[in-house]
Amino acid sequence: MTKVIKVDVAWCRERLMRLRKAVDGIDDGRGSFGGTEREWDEFHRSQPVAVAILKTLDPGDGSLSWEAANTPWQWRAVLEKAMGYLDDRRELAQALAPDAPSLSASEFHRWVWEPARPLWEIGQFRQALLTAWTSINAHLQAKVGRRDISDDRLLQECLNERDPVPGKLKLRVPGDPADQTVQSLQRGTLQMALGCVWAIRNPSAHLAAHDAGELDEQIAFEQMAALSALARLLDSCTVMTTADGTAGGRATHSTPAERPAGE
Repeated sequence: MTKVIKVDVAWCRERLMRLRKAVDGIDDGRGSFGGTEREWDEFHRSQPVAVAILKTLDPGDGSLSWEAANTPWQWRAVLEKAMGYLDDRRELAQALAPDAPSLSASEFHRWVWEPARPLWEIGQFRQALLTAWTSINAHLQAKVGRRDISDDRLLQECLNERDPVPGKLKLRVPGDPADQTVQSLQRGTLQMALGCVWAIRNPSAHLAAHDAGELDEQIAFEQMAALSALARLLDSCTVMTTADGTAGGRATHSTPAERPAGE
């Protein structure tokens, strides 16, 4: 039975087309191989990700098997079949998939998905989660100007409800701090952040270090979604400083601190 899976259609098609063009570059037009060294380099660069996409899309009948092909025209046939499948994928999903909401990783917060994506693509889900968390931690450090602490200690110091002092700025969720809902959201953001450290970051690091095997992809995807939700909350927070720059000064809200380079 044909599998119906969640994929980023535009991205997958672009990566398959990249390999398709690379195959054209090494084809001598007579059913054999040609191409320059540069064209072969492009072929080898574009092949791993495209082949991983083919394996994911393969309906199980071997029609998308890259290994079974060994000439440029056979490779083109496999890639064309895969791109045809992608073009029809939305219609196929509507016809065969259960009526349920779906998530696209490409819509995850940029702090999370952009750095984690290369590892996710090759099936290293624990390392992808660790990389996503490292990115969140780095953005948070930059936002409050703290490089001396990280992870749960950083979160506890930044998100607790005490007033800031010089060198120890605070993060506050948007809204009136006297409002009970805002107060609840402030406490919840801290608890959610600590939960992500203790239930996602730490187990991923420890199990990866002990080579405990790869995490199930669905579980990893759900955990990545949790990190994305946390990243959105932290990104929306304002930095709270002191008006006169001294301990005990009247607390005021400022705009978020400058983002790390590249943002």
